[in-house]
Amino acid sequence: MSQAYIRGDDDGIRLDRWFKRHRPEVPHALLSRWTRQGKVTLNGARADIGDRVVKGQLLVAPDVDPDVEGAPVRAARAPVSAEDAAYAQAMVIHRDPHALVLNKAPGLATQGGTRTVRHVDGLLDALTFEQEERPKLVHRLDKDTSGVLLLARTPRAAAFFAKAFADRATRKVYWALVAGVPKLDHGLIVAALAKQPGTGGEKMTVDEKTGQAARTRYRVIERAGNKAAWLELQPLTGRTHQLRVHCAEVLGCPIVGDAKYGGPAAFLTGSISRKLHLHARSLTLAHPDGAPLSLRAGAPAHMLESFATLGFEPDLIENLDPIGAAFDDEDLLAAEHGGRKPKVARAPGPASAGPRKPARTASGRAPPDGAVRDDPARAASGDRMPRLIVFDCDGTLVDSQANIIRAMASTFAHHGLDAPDPARVRRVVGLSLVEAMQALLPDAAADQQVAMAHDYKGAFQRLRADGALEEEPLFDGIADLVVELAEAGFQLGVATGKSDRGLQLCLERHGLKRYFHTLQTADRHPSKPHPSMLEAAMLDVGHAPPPP
Repeated sequence: MSQAYIRGDDDGIRLDRWFKRHRPEVPHALLSRWTRQGKVTLNGARADIGDRVVKGQLLVAPDVDPDVEGAPVRAARAPVSAEDAAYAQAMVIHRDPHALVLNKAPGLATQGGTRTVRHVDGLLDALTFEQEERPKLVHRLDKDTSGVLLLARTPRAAAFFAKAFADRATRKVYWALVAGVPKLDHGLIVAALAKQPGTGGEKMTVDEKTGQAARTRYRVIERAGNKAAWLELQPLTGRTHQLRVHCAEVLGCPIVGDAKYGGPAAFLTGSISRKLHLHARSLTLAHPDGAPLSLRAGAPAHMLESFATLGFEPDLIENLDPIGAAFDDEDLLAAEHGGRKPKVARAPGPASAGPRKPARTASGRAPPDGAVRDDPARAASGDRMPRLIVFDCDGTLVDSQANIIRAMASTFAHHGLDAPDPARVRRVVGLSLVEAMQALLPDAAADQQVAMAHDYKGAFQRLRADGALEEEPLFDGIADLVVELAEAGFQLGVATGKSDRGLQLCLERHGLKRYFHTLQTADRHPSKPHPSMLEAAMLDVGHAPPPP
């Protein structure tokens, strides 16, 4: 006979549930027979299979004898090797009495399966630390997705966290590198998903007729010309492969490395890794102790290397706040519960805005009509369309040509090249940096053009720090004009080839920032004359662009 005292974490659960947790080798049918025969007792009294156990009770039950009981004995788990134990423990980024959080490595499955030998579930015995029981999986990540994975350290914590996920009382934020650039720099994707016929349930697709509702918020953090973009994604539902399908089939920008949904279009040339570039960056949810638990995980090496190759800002990667930075918590909750609409407006779908020919997905199909939607609230209310005036910055608000020419010359000199003709530099003002370098160095390799675009930012900052740049003066009368327009009720915006940082500094220096409602830069949009900046500016003030 075996004896055990009921612990606090098991207080109030059914007897059969206790056996499932602590004596999984006892089948339910065998336990039923034992209780009918009076072989299981609680504090000396006969117990029934449906009784609730109480903390401190002494439970007595037989040991399993396969020869007598005819019950199968489950094979013991293989011990975790020292190498695997060190590997598992190195992934831990948070530990408290209730929760254990891993930064799961890409390529590591969450649970075992056919031909899957190494997985998180098989490593849990190495993650007990001071606890007696192994932690429990609360949710899962796809094998090739890296990032935050929450484990519960007690049965009570497992029930608490599982309810939070079931009730969608969590905030999950992902980073992705995608091939191509979304037409708008932020939006709410609304596209139902269903299993794709003929794939054995292994692949999902957009299906508005039979699919389950699926919604994803997104924003562009940085972009490398029109080649690739770094996205922040926030799933508001939890459908299988939701982010991968929404990026590939709705945005028309497959996640880099996602051959299943992007095909050949999901792979970039050059030194960009062929691994999946999808990372669970952060997770926020309630904690059994009462205070919210906010967790974030650093991106894997292959994604950081790809970011660096594409010229994305290292300091932005390190310091960007991923916990819903683009989305106001109060607005999100209001939208979820039928309140006012979120400030981040639903972007119009590719079939209803932008160029007349919609972007094609990797499979060659046009994205579903209206999958990235406009907010209908203002149209229904009959509000008058706001009057929006959008300025360029360089050459319109400020005279910055001399500084641009000087920074471009410094960049070329750093690469051992002669300074470009100032007249040619003036002609590329307003383009994104990568496209400017493509125009100035059309015969250079693509990686050199990207590297020089990145180095230009550093050159501009160094020259400014050294005092080698002139003050970018406002053109005569601009300050008075901006104030007069704002006081007259116009909403003002800027659409510029400058970086976010450069535009912010410029407007703050001249005391004009407070007059502008929307700021759109080349960090997050294709170069002009592409309409993306103007479309986003219109969304920011509450109106979608008109259909073509």
